[in-house]
Amino acid sequence: MRVAAYIRVSTDEQADKGNSLGEQEERLISYCRAMGWERPILYIDDGYSAKDLNRPEMIRLLDDIDQNKYDMVLTTKIDRLSRKLLDLLNLIKQFEQHNCGYASASEQLDTATPVGKMVLQILGAFAEFERERISERVRDNMISIAKHSKQKLITRPCYGYDAGDGIMEINEDEAEVVKQMVSWVFEGHGLREISKRLNQQGIRTKGNKNSRDFSWEESKVRRLLANETICGMMIYNKRKSSGDKIVIRDKNEWVIQYDHHPAIISRNEFNELQTILHTRKLANRHVGDDTYLLSGLVRCKHCGEKLSGNTQKMKRGSKEYEYNRYICQTYVKKGGCFYHAIYRDDIERLIVDRITEVAQSAPGDMNLKVSNPRNIQKEQNDLQNALKKIDHKMQKQIEAYEDDAISKEDLRRASTRIEGERSKIMKQLADLEKNQDKLIQAKVHQKAKDLIGDILSDDRLKVKEAIRLLVSNIEVSNGEIVDITWFGG
Repeated sequence: MRVAAYIRVSTDEQADKGNSLGEQEERLISYCRAMGWERPILYIDDGYSAKDLNRPEMIRLLDDIDQNKYDMVLTTKIDRLSRKLLDLLNLIKQFEQHNCGYASASEQLDTATPVGKMVLQILGAFAEFERERISERVRDNMISIAKHSKQKLITRPCYGYDAGDGIMEINEDEAEVVKQMVSWVFEGHGLREISKRLNQQGIRTKGNKNSRDFSWEESKVRRLLANETICGMMIYNKRKSSGDKIVIRDKNEWVIQYDHHPAIISRNEFNELQTILHTRKLANRHVGDDTYLLSGLVRCKHCGEKLSGNTQKMKRGSKEYEYNRYICQTYVKKGGCFYHAIYRDDIERLIVDRITEVAQSAPGDMNLKVSNPRNIQKEQNDLQNALKKIDHKMQKQIEAYEDDAISKEDLRRASTRIEGERSKIMKQLADLEKNQDKLIQAKVHQKAKDLIGDILSDDRLKVKEAIRLLVSNIEVSNGEIVDITWFGG
């Protein structure tokens, strides 16, 4: 009898009596000896739960069974295989298809007999029920902690944070990387470009126990930048398992705590970041296709719907002609709005000419419509925060004087110094507000100048990507009037 002994223990079960790896191994070897079977071949999954079958040794065991290497699979208990009845039954079915039985040393059952099969299904149902009860109790307990515990760490910290004494603490080195990533997004760089830069600089992700790949990918950058954790929010109970998929719960079920832990970026910056990422996601959906350079960027000014690329072929005599246009999708798909389209070559040439004009003009000569002037807003916010700190500093001096901690002369000197700092910041703020439009226009001009080589390239994909770094939105009315909104950077 060729026997495979499967042993599993989760991290939480390490100390439980009868569940340790050594005790399971000893019991299974003794069971085989008592049954007169060969010494079993061991398959050991250390630190894996039974919530699914995605375990290294379980996968290896199933591959070996598919190759008909065993006559029997043995475990100490049924729940070592799985706590889910459906998974359990599917495993037994797979064993049977390869003439392999299953036996549990503790429950004294053997699937080779009809009674054994029936008992297995009953015990499996109870095991799944108990698993669901445990999960429900854990979930209720975690929701209670999430609702009532400030700074309590209840999930694995994301990049930018560490777990310290049960609370979320900022990892200063990683936080600087996060800020740099956010800055790159606001400057117009795509997620793929950001992941490439991080890898070139030798910056590694946190990784996890199931993966040894610490390199950055576009999806990892997107997940991090879309994680509310980086702006100090904690959201629990947001997702749930539905079959083999992870789905978003109804927002009413979420547990949200603002200012739960120190933030790496402000909530306003985070919201602005999400808007940009969402806009670019829509715009970049067809970024790999160079047929239409402006896919996802062009919208109808009358109804707000996209103008999508439309290719039409016509024959005139023996010759076939192809027409490429951007046409309003409300008209095409819903019968609304009205027919209006603009030829692809006309609008694309116009956009390229407009970018060239911006790049070659003197900064400030052109009155551009700009979105997301993030860097200017950040400078304003920093100066406003500096004013608040000065007010707080002055209040502390007054309180110290009232408590006889400092003299009247000390208060006067402190007041003079603080007022000097206030005047300096107020002047910086006034200058910034006065010159804000010029600064924004200058940033667009410089970016256009930096990208003009790609814009005038014969490589249409390169042109398409460069346009997306410069242009936020293009509105078309009556099929001819074009209004461009530029990224402010």
